Amino acid sequence: MASSPAAAAPRMPASTPSSPVRVLIADDSAVVRGLVARWITEAGFQLVGTASNGKIALEMMSRHDPDVVLLDIDMPELDGTEALPRMALAGFALALALCFTGGVPALLGAVFTGALGCALTMVGLAAMHRRSRGRTARGLLLFTAYASIVLLSIPLFAFLALGLFETAKSPALEADTDQTR
Repeated sequence: MASSPAAAAPRMPASTPSSPVRVLIADDSAVVRGLVARWITEAGFQLVGTASNGKIALEMMSRHDPDVVLLDIDMPELDGTEALPRMALAGFALALALCFTGGVPALLGAVFTGALGCALTMVGLAAMHRRSRGRTARGLLLFTAYASIVLLSIPLFAFLALGLFETAKSPALEADTDQTR
């Protein structure tokens, strides 16, 4: 079921609002690729291809321009933790640039930057787990990494609460406060 794209294959156009979502599946198991492909098409999505590893998925992604890529983490040649950053780098850079434009584009950029940032963080953690297998100091390394995440998350949640509190203030109350000064 895995296919390798021809070198001269033309780039397929991206989906339009009226067309179905275009999906690429990357998994080293032919059974999983077949089942997911069937579910995808039965749900009304358009299957643009399947790949047996991340390297083939990257090639197919550049030719078929899918809207969604379902990516297995553990695959031969190029696994999901190595392929995802390559797939998402351009989108992450664009979303980050949009954050500085203002208005609705900035909001969309912030949402995509946050989502991709979370995904890339998970990829980094998975890579740390994979690379530390069998090492003597693995437990200490993983404890330190996760403890750092928890400790750094506490101030982030405090800033989140402060930001929510500030945005919940009524603009009329703020204007009245400014006039009395």
